[in-house]
Amino acid sequence: MTFSYQAPDRWSPLPEEAFAAIAPTDSQEGTRVLGGVAGPVDATHSFAATIVAIASSIPDDQDDAVVLADSARLIRDTIGGFIMLEDMAWPATPSGAYLRTGIYIEGTVPITMCQWAWVHRAQGGQRFLVTATATSTTDQFPFVADDIVTIVPTIEVAL
Repeated sequence: MTFSYQAPDRWSPLPEEAFAAIAPTDSQEGTRVLGGVAGPVDATHSFAATIVAIASSIPDDQDDAVVLADSARLIRDTIGGFIMLEDMAWPATPSGAYLRTGIYIEGTVPITMCQWAWVHRAQGGQRFLVTATATSTTDQFPFVADDIVTIVPTIEVAL
């Protein structure tokens, strides 16, 4: 398994120990964090912008379109108060991706989220749902949005 990306200097890799909180051991079997990157910190809220990539194996009997639709529904169902602003086909790399954007409140902190989701086919035919999820405080988002849409198309995975 490999995960790579290109990011501006103000972004740095998330440490491996951060991944246990993102995908705890009791999470869905076949799901793993591929990697992540942290960007500038919003000093007002002590919250760093992040992009985290996760891969989940797709059972043979599930259709790609259904898996992608279910992944959008999962966002709405699991993030309390999440408001989906858009769910659309992404016209650039990663090829075949869907972009979901939305907002929610984490405690007292307003969060803006962008998630790209696509089906990755590994050698041997195994399919994975790959998501690259970017989060930032809503106040900070205008200052990191260009970075995020520059980083995500450079993400490469090999599973």
